[in-house]
Amino acid sequence: MSFPTKRAENKNFTITLAHESSNMNIAFSTTINICEDMYGPDMCNTEKMLKEFSLSPRSLFLVCEYKKQYFGHCFFICLKTEAYHKIMTFQMDYLDISTTDLALDGEDGSYLSVSLFAMNEKALALMFIRFYAYLILNQKTITHIGALVSEEDAVEIATNFGLKKVAKEDDLIAYSGTIKDVLLTEQIIKILFSPNDAPEG
Repeated sequence: MSFPTKRAENKNFTITLAHESSNMNIAFSTTINICEDMYGPDMCNTEKMLKEFSLSPRSLFLVCEYKKQYFGHCFFICLKTEAYHKIMTFQMDYLDISTTDLALDGEDGSYLSVSLFAMNEKALALMFIRFYAYLILNQKTITHIGALVSEEDAVEIATNFGLKKVAKEDDLIAYSGTIKDVLLTEQIIKILFSPNDAPEG
């Protein structure tokens, strides 16, 4: 998409919790459409399940808007430690995750990426900054961050997060890292201490 990112002022971008966004349904349908194109309809969450996940107190479902128009999203669910490790080692299927597997307030949990899409680098950077800020504020109850990826771009993002390959099954690769690994990546250090060198946004 040819969007004049450099002319877009940050004040016109907003990062909102999905259930508070007027573009929530667009974000969910985009997630499902991308998943179906990549993996087929039998491998994707339903809109009902995404809504249930988004309402969990520990989930972080963010929607990026530019002048109130949908511009991207990033969805993370916080799993109980046992469920997270089963997902990361392919002992449990991603689609078998239910709300009972989500971490409760106050207990240790690990974040699993559900979906990520952005129309440009600025939207992506702003969502990542919000995500990192959330991790920093809640690091005492977070143990790991992980993702199941297959595309080259997704692998690059996973490694930029400080995640490492832990398992592979068919076309899917499980990437995982401790909260310490993620918070000590070059990207977060730049954001915190050298904001001028951070990604645009």
